[in-house]
Amino acid sequence: MKLHIASVAIAIVISTAAHSSPQTPAGIASNFFPKAGHYGGIPAPEGPLATILPELKKQARAGDLSAYASVYAGLSRCRALRAYGPEETAIEYCSGVQESDIADAGAWLSTAADKGDERAMYVFSIAGAQELRTSDITARSKSARFDYRSRALTYLTTLAEHCNVDAIDAIYRQKVSGGDVFDKDMPGAYLLQRELVVLYPGLLSLDERAAVASQISTAEVSWADTEASIFLNSRCR
Repeated sequence: MKLHIASVAIAIVISTAAHSSPQTPAGIASNFFPKAGHYGGIPAPEGPLATILPELKKQARAGDLSAYASVYAGLSRCRALRAYGPEETAIEYCSGVQESDIADAGAWLSTAADKGDERAMYVFSIAGAQELRTSDITARSKSARFDYRSRALTYLTTLAEHCNVDAIDAIYRQKVSGGDVFDKDMPGAYLLQRELVVLYPGLLSLDERAAVASQISTAEVSWADTEASIFLNSRCR
């Protein structure tokens, strides 16, 4: 496995929220942009996990893409429950699940993302950076950082091109201040901001919008408005 992510994706599995992105379709202007989507979470399978885990693994290895993500979600839930409780729920859901399986949860997520599961692509992109921040700066971790950044850039860009509002928001926030995957890019941030304002009214405050706009030129504003309009009409309607 190239990147151990399970330990940092706990909150995503428990609450299906990796950061301050919308995470819910409630605010998306879906009537006008039917192709707009969001990260809807990776639900953990019904427990006890040890009962269903062998069959899920079998389905995954037979080519069932969603089974990879389900294995990851179940193992990550066990890790969270064993670490943070409640103990009774941990025993009920995780009894019989080996620690070696839980330690390998990230491999299932990585494979699901690599095979094109969009939920896994989003979680990998958001959670992977947190894991790398805790790793030692060694030749191995530097290689992992390069691999993570390359894959996360591809995944988030692909999701954004599919009009995934959470992915657009994740890229936007990195371009505002610089991040693990995308460098600071104020014209690019403003372009994504224009898309978000239309796709998810109320997500960004007026002050935040003004702060970004104040850092780019009139020509860049005009360019961004044109590009945002093209994107919304071609990718989101």
